[in-house]
Amino acid sequence: MKLTLGSTGPGRFEGDLPTDQVGSYLVHVTQSVGGAVKHTNTFGLVVPYSPEYRDLGTDLNSLRAVARAGGGTLLTDLTQAYRLPVPAAQGVQQLDELLLVLAIILFPVDVALRRLVLRVEDVPAWKQAFTRKPARAIAAEATVTRLRERVAGVRSARAAKSAPTKEKPPDKTIEELRARRGR
Repeated sequence: MKLTLGSTGPGRFEGDLPTDQVGSYLVHVTQSVGGAVKHTNTFGLVVPYSPEYRDLGTDLNSLRAVARAGGGTLLTDLTQAYRLPVPAAQGVQQLDELLLVLAIILFPVDVALRRLVLRVEDVPAWKQAFTRKPARAIAAEATVTRLRERVAGVRSARAAKSAPTKEKPPDKTIEELRARRGR
């Protein structure tokens, strides 16, 4: 960017350099007479932070003013934060998840009511089906005896099947084989 400086006194020139950001800049100054460069110089320029950032301490007066404007008080001790009453808060409850759970629960009920035929005459049968009946007590000896008899019966049936049987002599004729094939 080129900037023309105005003379404010003997050997003194001033001008406004627009800077939009805080930071350090290098300025290159050139004096030219009749298109020929006579003098040149480069120097640094610093644009500081805003003056309100220079104060590093806490501005208690401003904090008190903000607290008064909001209807509060300035807390000077950390333990005071836990002694203040907390006002009741109200918030919006989202209904989408609740309605989704309700739809998931009611869907099988809806399908059952549409598909099942429910009559008043069937109520006693449904009650009887859902009442719990105590199991009959069976003596352990009787159960073991029945089991032994069953095992003995299965073993004897297997033994009878595995006993060698007399084979028929292979006197099958061609007619018998053709008759079987035709079936």
